[in-house]
Amino acid sequence: MSVEKNIPEYVYRVAKKSDVNKGMYTWHRAYEYLFELSGAHPGPFRDEKMAKALNKAKGEVPYDPDVLDYDLISDRYFGFVNLEQLKNWVYMPEWREELDEDGFHIFLIKPEKESYIEGNKQCIFNIDDVVGTMTMLEV
Repeated sequence: MSVEKNIPEYVYRVAKKSDVNKGMYTWHRAYEYLFELSGAHPGPFRDEKMAKALNKAKGEVPYDPDVLDYDLISDRYFGFVNLEQLKNWVYMPEWREELDEDGFHIFLIKPEKESYIEGNKQCIFNIDDVVGTMTMLEV
């Protein structure tokens, strides 16, 4: 008997309004604002919940954050389970304002079930369908 994944109907992704593939880490201010905060913005292998799910998907159970297999995430997108999680990541209102000024929007996305993995701070997925967008100022 297989276990059905419990995934949200929609997830949220910050990306260039003109291209959902260009996420917020392509933003010229990302290194200044977002990468410096490793505790608030852990990479996928530093998010224990996500790392365990990635290891399980690969067939390896022990969690080891120092064993990085980027093939597990290289074909997926990063986003957020809900708007609250997004606001916890991009928590400074001025960051959201600057992202908005630089042409970034929030995409409402229906995730592909097979690729979806949820972490404590973010989720990864492939895109099944883009349902809509909103501005960074709407959160």
